[in-house]
Amino acid sequence: MAGLVTLTLTVFNPSAALIDVLFATGQQYDFAVSEASGALLWQWSVDMAFAQMLGSVTLAPNESLSYSAEWSPSVTGELTASGALVSSSHTSSAATAFSVE
Repeated sequence: MAGLVTLTLTVFNPSAALIDVLFATGQQYDFAVSEASGALLWQWSVDMAFAQMLGSVTLAPNESLSYSAEWSPSVTGELTASGALVSSSHTSSAATAFSVE
């Protein structure tokens, strides 16, 4: 079985203006790993508690912000990893296929 898998989501402000990314709770991002069938294997935020408070991050023009998490595979095969910004003001997500041998 493979070792740890590192998942990274990077959000980028391509505009010429400051962007305030707003959050309804202390959670700013989430990651998930699914089987090829779509069955969820792992979600980073499951069993976590987040502060129930508003928050924000300001991104300057051409600035990026990265979030990472590690997952320990318990299966082999073709999988899909996805990451999402959990914002009340902006959306950003990405997914990629990968395999565990």
